[in-house]
Order: sequence, then C-alpha cells, then structure tokens
Amino acid sequence: MDKLRIVSATRKEPRAFTETALLGHSIKMLSWNRRMIVNVTCNNDRGLPNIYNRAIRESGDDEALLLVHDDVLIQDYYLYTRVREGLETFDVVGVAGNVSPEAGQPTWTHVRGPDGSLKLCERGVLSGIVGHLIGGKKGLAFYGPVPRQCGLLDGCFLAVRAKVLREKRIFFDEQFMFHFYDLDFCRSCTASGLRLGTWPVAIYHGSRGNFETPEWKAGWELYRRKWGDAALPAAGEPDKNSPD
Repeated sequence: MDKLRIVSATRKEPRAFTETALLGHSIKMLSWNRRMIVNVTCNNDRGLPNIYNRAIRESGDDEALLLVHDDVLIQDYYLYTRVREGLETFDVVGVAGNVSPEAGQPTWTHVRGPDGSLKLCERGVLSGIVGHLIGGKKGLAFYGPVPRQCGLLDGCFLAVRAKVLREKRIFFDEQFMFHFYDLDFCRSCTASGLRLGTWPVAIYHGSRGNFETPEWKAGWELYRRKWGDAALPAAGEPDKNSPD
C-alpha cells in the first residue's frame, strides 16, 4: 500500500463540502500526508455503489481505498498508518461490526424481535468504538473489543485494497442506491473468502442511522430477494448462501 485514496460522495457543491461537511474538515486536517489522494464527487445524485465501483476500477494496484460517508469526521492524524496496519491483518477494515450475524438480520447492530421490531444485538457479538456528532453534541458508542474479525461491518467507513477487489471480481451492487449496499458488499466479500475486521480508528459519525423509512424498506426487500433469510456465516467462514 503506497497510497490511500479517500473516496466519497456528497450532494453539496465543492465549496460547501469543504466548509461545512464533516469529511471536508477531516480532509483539510489530513492534507499534510502526501500519500493520501482525495476523490470526492460533489453535486452527486447517484448511488454510492456507482461512485465506489468507479474508484475500484480506476485506482492503481498500489492504492488502498477508504470508502467513507461525507458526514464522518476523522479525528485520527495517523489515518494512513492505521489503515495500512489494519489491511495487514484483514482484507476489509471498518470501525464497527458484528462478529456473528443472525439469519435475516437487517442491520449490523439490530435483529428482528418477536414482534417484528428492531432490537439491538447482544453486546458480545458487536465490535468497535464510534463517536457520534449530532446536533452539535458529541457522544461515544462502545460496541465491543477492537480489533476483531467480523461478518458484517458498518458502511460509514470501509478500507480495502482496490487490487484485491478486482482480483476477486467484487464490486458494489448498483441496485442498492444507499440502504443495504454495505451489508450486501460484506456478504459478497465473505462469499469470496475475504476477511473482514474492525480496527482502532478515531472517528465521529454525524448520523445514527435512518431505519424503517420507505427507502430503507425498499432496500430491505431488494436485499432479502438477493440473499434470502438464510443464516450468515460466523466470522472467518465462507458464505455458502451467496447468490453467485
């Protein structure tokens, strides 16, 4: 890994992104490191999978990709080193995830309760520490020990070597505009034998998720049609339920 390419998309125009977006502030702070490349699509109206797939295809063999939301504030000055170290242990690195997802699980943090409502997973199967910055207030969510191999990772922050994805012919499914693109990607990776895991990187996220909206439910139906309700593999095992 010689370069780290930060890949993101935002609806904001370039100046507004730089001045107001959490990731825009992060990029200014990290600009001291010449090994990092910035690839942010502004005025975006396409799904994240489309943006990420272009970066996978166009990035050099010596590049790692940091696929990150525009509402993420990176507080780690040594981001390049953290990602490089994480990718020496895992093929795909995130800041939070689930070690042992259940069958039909709709988010990495939640399962369906007996009444059909979303219920937080037991603490023992989660991994990661993520700060939250909402309404100007900061909080810290401790999910579980880090680093840890996982079956699913939070899509707000994913790092991976572009060459690895190309060799495995893994791309994001562009039928998912936003919701469930990350769970689908994680399952595609585990189906191909890649190892997913959490790594200690200090970030704040400007969102806690947006569940049960019409857009979320539409994504859930697409995801279920593709993967069904079969059990997910434990961390480190191949996903035998891959639709491919």
